[in-house]
Amino acid sequence: MTTRPAAYTVRVDQHLNAALKHWAAEAAETLGVSRVSTQDLTTALYTQLLTDPALSEAVVDRIADTRTA
Repeated sequence: MTTRPAAYTVRVDQHLNAALKHWAAEAAETLGVSRVSTQDLTTALYTQLLTDPALSEAVVDRIADTRTA
């Protein structure tokens, strides 16, 4: 039995999207590659989120802040 990767659709504010595209372009330059894809970014972030307790706590705090704002 083969497993298929999960697929997500995420809607983000246009300013956040522009900032992420800018970040990805800078990351690509740093890495010496032509581009860093959204797939690269989200996979790295999910992995880091699940392995870094401080980051995990910071994300939970951010979610709490945005829900009470």
